[in-house]
Amino acid sequence: MLFVVFLLMVGFTFASKTESNETFWSPMKGELFEGDIKLVPGQIDFDRNAVLDRSSRWPHNTIYYKIDSVFTPAQREVILQAMEEYQKHTCIKFVERRNEENYIFIHSSVGKFTRPVQIINKKYCSVNSCWSHVGKVGGLQEFSLQTPACINKGIIMHEMMHTIGFWHEQSRADRDDYVNIHWDNIRAHEKHNFNKYTLFEIDHLKETYDYKSIMHYHAWAFALDFNKPTLSPKAPGVSLNDLGVAVKLEQFTDGDKRKINKYYEC
Repeated sequence: MLFVVFLLMVGFTFASKTESNETFWSPMKGELFEGDIKLVPGQIDFDRNAVLDRSSRWPHNTIYYKIDSVFTPAQREVILQAMEEYQKHTCIKFVERRNEENYIFIHSSVGKFTRPVQIINKKYCSVNSCWSHVGKVGGLQEFSLQTPACINKGIIMHEMMHTIGFWHEQSRADRDDYVNIHWDNIRAHEKHNFNKYTLFEIDHLKETYDYKSIMHYHAWAFALDFNKPTLSPKAPGVSLNDLGVAVKLEQFTDGDKRKINKYYEC
C-alpha cells in the first residue's frame, strides 16, 4: 500500500512539473545543476533547500577548509571575510585543515565547468565558475571560485551556504505564491534551473519566503534577453532589484541567519 502511495506521489510530481514548464535535469556537457551546484550521484532525488537528510550537515558545525595557493593575499582575505560573516551571525565555524578527512578545497576552476562571464545591468555576473557541492559529501570536497569573477564576498557567502546544506530560495514549494517565472525568456535546456520542489523534497524550516535572501536568484538569471527578467516578484513594493539583493549587499538577511541556525540547531 505504501509503495502505491509513493508511486502516486511521484506521478503527481511528474505531471505537475510538465504542466508548469518545469523540466527534469538533462544537462548539456559540462553543465552545473541550477548554475552553481556540483552534484554527487543520487543528489537530485529527495533532498532540496535545507537538506532533509541531516547527515549532510557538517559535524560540530565545523567546516574544515584549504585555500589553493593560486589566490593572491588580497583574494584570500575576501574569502576569509565571507567565512567571518558565518562566524559572526551563526554557529558555523570555518577551520583551516590540518589532516582532517572531510574538508573543502577552495580553488579557481578552469575548463570543464566554466563558461564566459555575463554582466547583467552592471550589477550582477552569472558565471558557471563559482560553484559548490551542497552539504557535506565526504573527503576532499571541491569549492570553485574562478578569479577574478567570483572573488566577491556576497558570491562567496552564497556558495558557502550551498556548502553547509542549502539550495536556492526560489526552488521552494510555495514559490509560485511569491514570484512569476517568465518561461519564454529562458533557454529550453536551462528551464530546469527554475524547478520547484515539494515538501517531501525540501524543508522550509518554518521560515517565510525571502525575496532578498543571499540564496535567491537575481531577476535576470539565465535570461535569453537581459533587457527582460526571468523572475519577477508578485508582492507589492518588492522590485526586480530586490531579488537576491543580499549578494550585492554582501550580507545575510535575517531570514538567512535564522535558517542556518535552525538547520544546525544552534
